[in-house]
Amino acid sequence: ATGRITGIRKVPAQVKFLRVALFGYFIHPTVMGHTDWFRANVYHEHAGWVADYELWLRTVKTASFAVWPEPLLVYRVPVGYAKQVLATQQIRTLLARTDLPLTNMQRAGLRIYYGVKLLYFRGLLAMKVGFRPAEKAVNSTSDPSKPIRLVRLATVAQTLQVPLRGQLRFLAEQGVEVITASAGGGDVAGLPEQEACRHYPLPLTRQIRPLTDLWALWRTYRLLRQLRPDIVHSHTPKAGLIGMLAARLAGIPVRIHTITGLPLLEKRGWLRGLLVQVERLTYTCATAIWSDSYEILPLIAAAVTRRASQFTVLESGSLNGVDTARFTRTAALEQQANQLCQHQLTGCFVWVFVGRIVPDKGIAELLGSITDLYRLNPAVRLLLVGDREETLTPLPASVCRWLATHPAMIEVGFRADIRPYLAAADALVLPTYREGLPTVLLEAGAMDLPCVATDINGCREIIRHGYNGLLVPPKNQPALHTAMRELMENAPLRTALAGRARAHVVDRFRQEPLWRAVEAQYRQLIQAAP
Repeated sequence: ATGRITGIRKVPAQVKFLRVALFGYFIHPTVMGHTDWFRANVYHEHAGWVADYELWLRTVKTASFAVWPEPLLVYRVPVGYAKQVLATQQIRTLLARTDLPLTNMQRAGLRIYYGVKLLYFRGLLAMKVGFRPAEKAVNSTSDPSKPIRLVRLATVAQTLQVPLRGQLRFLAEQGVEVITASAGGGDVAGLPEQEACRHYPLPLTRQIRPLTDLWALWRTYRLLRQLRPDIVHSHTPKAGLIGMLAARLAGIPVRIHTITGLPLLEKRGWLRGLLVQVERLTYTCATAIWSDSYEILPLIAAAVTRRASQFTVLESGSLNGVDTARFTRTAALEQQANQLCQHQLTGCFVWVFVGRIVPDKGIAELLGSITDLYRLNPAVRLLLVGDREETLTPLPASVCRWLATHPAMIEVGFRADIRPYLAAADALVLPTYREGLPTVLLEAGAMDLPCVATDINGCREIIRHGYNGLLVPPKNQPALHTAMRELMENAPLRTALAGRARAHVVDRFRQEPLWRAVEAQYRQLIQAAP
């Protein structure tokens, strides 16, 4: 039974009375983590810090949720053997630690420990029995005149700054209150001005680090409880897992995760199994799953879940489309590229690769093909635009030496603006093993650049073999070498492919229709939310 009250219960004098609170009617504070009320109404005169644990026990474990600034709520806790055992163990632990002479550091450690542990139990309970209807309706924007509050989550800030460039500002101009959250990286300080949003830092990392990930889950949950958004929309696997789980625990009504590739496709053994379970948990916690590629859906259905047929792809696919006005080849951009690279590229045939310089991008096959082409024509150059990942997926030592010593290689690192390098190139090559829908192929096509890419999902949704580029089998260096050589030596073919590339991109992948589809989906999902 639930009901509203205007007063508070008489404060117990001893900690043992917590048992009464756990198994009968009880009062909990209106804000998760708000300890002012407990400091003013201490349950034990010699151990005021116990109030924090009382807060966690009553708000996280036993109460459904708390809405601020509404009146306090009264709940009757369901009686069950498992819940009684769990609560009894928690109480015994609190009683045992109440009178111990703990330092501030020890107390802080205990608070973190109980916070993570009880959040875990809260999650299990929520997934088993679901949330109360009142929780799902928290801060609902069923009123069309009320602005949508949106939180976009990514593991690193570069995802919000570069692949999503312009989309967040467009949503803000349509009346959406845009909030972003991620770990550091890139020009985080410039993100709010660039995209007209507020930004919050989170301790997210791309590596598998259980303790760090639990802390990130707790921080994300607390942030969402503080912000109370209408929509949480996540990108990248780690931000998807933590963001969707935290959003479900926080009772956010609309939870969207966008798939932009499956790292598990190139994994084997226990790691692949772990990543499959992570994807399944992410999909379970989300209310909607979007993908930037149509052809990745059968792969998801085969490797992860049969629900993939219910996932959504907006327009023709793509995470953000392409700004066809911004990506236009000009002589000024080509001149700028020569200056930035500090290399004279005049008279050379320049290939460009844009992306993370990691094994999954086919770097070994690419370097082997460039080496063979260089033997045939010493005027060949390869521009590598992107960062290495020394900790997560490092390159073999032999490949690193190759990059550092071969005269055809020009490695410039990550660049937020890749237009000068595309303008300086004669063709783009992307021998990747796995993708969502690669934005770089759209950007290259918009700049009239012929492309050689692998015949995999995503790439073949953009490149039609012999029409606006060439496709080769993945992990096949001889085929890659043959295609690159054909494009180098056949100028009429390059001209024909380049002439059709921009028209194909402009016709199917412009940003404005995709952005409007995103906004429309947001409003539709909010209207349909309980």
